[in-house]
Amino acid sequence: MDVAWFLVQRVGFIRQLYSDSTVPFVERMRLIEAKEPPFEPPYSEDGEPAFLTEWIEASDSVQVLGHACVSMLAGALHVYFETWERNARIEIDPEVRTRLFRKKGWLRAYEHVFMQALGVRLEDSGVDIALLEQLVLARNRTQHPGSLTRVTPTHAPKDLAKHPSPFFLTDRERELLADSEASGFDT
Repeated sequence: MDVAWFLVQRVGFIRQLYSDSTVPFVERMRLIEAKEPPFEPPYSEDGEPAFLTEWIEASDSVQVLGHACVSMLAGALHVYFETWERNARIEIDPEVRTRLFRKKGWLRAYEHVFMQALGVRLEDSGVDIALLEQLVLARNRTQHPGSLTRVTPTHAPKDLAKHPSPFFLTDRERELLADSEASGFDT
C-alpha cells in the first residue's frame, strides 16, 4: 500500500473541504464589512456596529470549520503512523506501548518506535516535528476547549512555553499574544 499517497489524498480532501465550506461565511463577513446588501446598516445612534452578531457568528463558523479540519488532519496523521507500524510489522509489548504512548503522547511515541524498530529518524525527513506537535495540541484544545463562552480554544501556558509562537492562531490572536508579551502579562 502506498501509505503516503493516501495521506496526500486525505490532506487534499481536508483542504478542499475547508476551502469550500468556509465560502458562505467569509462572504457574509465581507458583505457586512463592505456594508453591501443585504447588510446595509440602518440608521442608529447607539454606536454598536450594525450586524455585529451576524459577523461574529460567521467568524465563529469559520473557526469551527477550521477546528474540524485540524481534528481530521491530526486523525489522518495518527492513522498514517499506525498504518506504517502495521506495514512494517513492528511488535510492541502492550505494557511498554501503554507506558510509552501515555508518557510521550502518540506523536513522540511513534517517533521513538520508528527509531528503535527501523532506525528511521523523523527529523531526518525534513518534517517540522514541532509543527506536527502543535497540530496535535490544537486538535486536543479544540476537542476539549475548557470554556463555554468562546469558540476559539485557548493555549495552555505550558504549551506556550514549549511553542511560544503557535502556528494555529488567527492574526488577531497573534496580535493579542504579542501585546501580552510586550506588556509582561502571562497568557
